Amino acid sequence: MKKLIIALIISAYSLNTFALSNSVAAEDKGWESVVLLAIPSFDTDGSQVTGYCNGTLIDAYTFISAAHCFQRSEIPSGKKMRVEIGEYRYIIKDGVKIKIGYRAIIRHDSSVKLRTLPGVDLNSTRTIPPELDIVVVKLDAPVAVPPEFIYAPLWNQALPALNTSNKVSIVSINIMETISHSDTKQIAMLNKFTQGSINIESTSTSRVAPGDSGAPVFATINGKTYLIGVVKGTVSTFGSTRDIFVTLQGRLSTQ
Repeated sequence: MKKLIIALIISAYSLNTFALSNSVAAEDKGWESVVLLAIPSFDTDGSQVTGYCNGTLIDAYTFISAAHCFQRSEIPSGKKMRVEIGEYRYIIKDGVKIKIGYRAIIRHDSSVKLRTLPGVDLNSTRTIPPELDIVVVKLDAPVAVPPEFIYAPLWNQALPALNTSNKVSIVSINIMETISHSDTKQIAMLNKFTQGSINIESTSTSRVAPGDSGAPVFATINGKTYLIGVVKGTVSTFGSTRDIFVTLQGRLSTQ
């Protein structure tokens, strides 16, 4: 089957980069809930392709992603999708621990059920509005993870006012990044953003790129780090480029 890395962004104006910029390897165990999704889909000419997006596991059956990742997919017809959980690899050389790359250690195939907001048509090629671009995905078969696996705590209520002290960050597994090096799972902090009732817009020095769709947005609230939203993509208007993130805030049931 032909594979296609779908560059899932709002507009044709993309950044001149292939992955989350100004980022570092997301090695901490607290980020292991961020997973790569391989979604069987249809291209605009009707041919079968595989789209890649990010998702975040909040329990063995449930993850959060961006709704546009599932547009024109074969998921509603019962086709299985793949969830890949990875980890960084290391070697000891001359007594020094050296990171040598990132690999998938769990590959899980399951059919799923999708929960989207009213007004979302996954069979359409139209751009999903930013305020609607979030999905709860329920696996029919649970992911078998080790007992010490850390699921992402979800902040599923109205968000407080956020600022840089909340350490708002993005964690992304971007398979395009393997073009340049093997540090595939990255984390980047946002240092310049505005917060709306549903969306966050960012012009931070860390920017998203094709392949980062559905990646989680985390924030530290009351001393604990929570999953607060997902990457929608990038928009350009009047020469200004902004990254858009969608927050869940209790609008979709995760049960």
